Amino acid sequence: MKIQQMQQIKASRENLMAFLHITEIKAINKNLADDVDVNHMNFDAICDTVLEQYQDKKINNKQASNIFEILADANENLKTEKFRADGAGAIFMFSEEHNAYLFYCKGGKKELNKLIKENGRFV
Repeated sequence: MKIQQMQQIKASRENLMAFLHITEIKAINKNLADDVDVNHMNFDAICDTVLEQYQDKKINNKQASNIFEILADANENLKTEKFRADGAGAIFMFSEEHNAYLFYCKGGKKELNKLIKENGRFV
């Protein structure tokens, strides 16, 4: 992948509120050098970090391409989870009307998994 394509992906951010899934974060971290963790970085910061490491020859073209393919895919295929747990015994459900997560019920991981199994994971 050419640097110009990487920069185009960076410039084509469609949804600033979307975030990367933990599996995508792990895949990106695996391809980066210097033990960089992108968990709390925004989209632009991740792109800048990848471009910087590529230009400094810390990662090769294949690694940079893999990362930008993950970012491009995450940018185009936005998914919103139906249910989320807050870790303190509350489960929230995504409301399309409010475009936010609203309290749904009390429960832990077991209840969350049951709801996901019954209703699907994504909106």
